[in-house]
Amino acid sequence: MIRMNRKWLLPLFMIVISCSCFGSEPNNMERYEHFGDIVLVNNKAMHIRIRGKGSPTVIFFSDIDMYGTFINWKEIQDEIGKQTKTVCFDRLGYFWSDEGELPRTGERIALEVEALLAAQGDTGPYLIVGHGMGGIYGRIFAGMNIEKIVGMVFLDPLHPQAFERMKEVGVKKTIPNERIRPLIWLLLKLGIKKESLKQYGIPNDLYRVALTCYKKNSLTWFDETAASVRSLQQAEDYNDFGNIPLHILTSKKAGKIISDREKLWVKLQSELLGLSRNSKQSILEGVGHYIHLERPEIVIESIFEMIENSRRETD
Repeated sequence: MIRMNRKWLLPLFMIVISCSCFGSEPNNMERYEHFGDIVLVNNKAMHIRIRGKGSPTVIFFSDIDMYGTFINWKEIQDEIGKQTKTVCFDRLGYFWSDEGELPRTGERIALEVEALLAAQGDTGPYLIVGHGMGGIYGRIFAGMNIEKIVGMVFLDPLHPQAFERMKEVGVKKTIPNERIRPLIWLLLKLGIKKESLKQYGIPNDLYRVALTCYKKNSLTWFDETAASVRSLQQAEDYNDFGNIPLHILTSKKAGKIISDREKLWVKLQSELLGLSRNSKQSILEGVGHYIHLERPEIVIESIFEMIENSRRETD
């Protein structure tokens, strides 16, 4: 028989009561109408927003952050949707999408996107747009569906060896241990936040939605970050995209590269040009990591260029 020290009974009782109270709260997301459609994929609800018609289908992959694909890409999707079909979606675990199966690796996420597109009857061709870790997810998806890919636009994409090599310049990425997930879940239930949520110029109405869904999104952020090393390793298996056009947009916040960290970051981005024999890199002066929010017109121009090129080749 297991005996418990009595001094732990009151704190444990208080934690259970606190969690029960949180569990009885109404779902605040109910006050917000979702921006797209809810699609059932392998018995999981996924939130998808489609704009426009035509070919190719432009698919947006977000970084691991608290804003989901729609909030990150709304302005760009609406503009690109004037010329072709565009797809934004909340990965499982974010906003109106159900919680996904663990671990949240890149290959699992890519398979879920495949199933989502199949549920919509969309068979391609696809043009991939990815930001940060979304570049890894988009790269894996593209590698799995290489015969359907007509182009890739990556914004500050992660290099599969970025975590290890950035240590050379004193930047250490802390990867959470999956075993502490129950503790993270508990802390979020108790209202203890990971950090304050920065707005990054996101409109107030969309920012309020992100604040409302902070706890749910934080747990998914933890799950994807905990699996990120495996996702990076998986991406290395998809390293030859032949002549598929690839455009890498690299941020360079300072007017001049002044640190070893910045030099290595640009170098890592440049190395990714080897993924395709038809690749180019644009280094953007005075632009931060959220290129699509700071300079959406640059991203829009790059996507339109690829759309036009793909249509010329099919004519």
